[in-house]
Amino acid sequence: MKLKLILYLGLCLLYGGQPVLAEDEVFIDSVTPEFVEPAAVNPEFAEPIGPEPVHRALTLSQRSIPEDIFVYPPEWANGEIFVQRMRFDENTGKRVGIVDFRVEGIRSDIDMDVYIAFSTRPIFDWEQKQGVALDSVSLEIISGVTLPARQVRHFFNQPTSFSLGGFAYVPSNSLVFAIDLEDLLSAPQLYSDELYFQAIAVPAGSTNFDAPDVQSSEVDFYRIVR
Repeated sequence: MKLKLILYLGLCLLYGGQPVLAEDEVFIDSVTPEFVEPAAVNPEFAEPIGPEPVHRALTLSQRSIPEDIFVYPPEWANGEIFVQRMRFDENTGKRVGIVDFRVEGIRSDIDMDVYIAFSTRPIFDWEQKQGVALDSVSLEIISGVTLPARQVRHFFNQPTSFSLGGFAYVPSNSLVFAIDLEDLLSAPQLYSDELYFQAIAVPAGSTNFDAPDVQSSEVDFYRIVR
């Protein structure tokens, strides 16, 4: 009996696998992939990085009377001026129409000269050009006005029980230029049926339109439909 048991155990050891205990288990660590430098972008195919657009201090908007003369849908890159929608005055033999140019964001701490100008030729880098961004050859001033400063005088020099040293300030100014469309559209310097408008503001009396303190708006483009 003992002999049979010994033979049986021997056969088990011969043909059976040796048991592996928990402490004998071997774990293979995950292999961390080697860091690969990203492929360098071929400068021939890299998109050029242009200058950032200039921050405009002024905003310019237009509103015509009647309202359907000036059309500037938001989904279009440009607006249109419909001459045929202007009323014809038989007494004067001219078409009648007004456009309001509203300028906002004008400095109020000093006197400012504010202008509405146009050019008849485009300037392609106006978003990157500081100050006046109209074509200098065809630039024309439509209208201008001096806007006086709105000074603030504090009559509580020292804090009181209810003022607590508070202060007051005056927000930026805004104004509206009302322009006769007939005079604008029949101007002799109108070389084409394209108009580019911009609002410009400089310290009163200044003729330096390239100075750092010049304020300007975006350029609004309109095509004249006759």
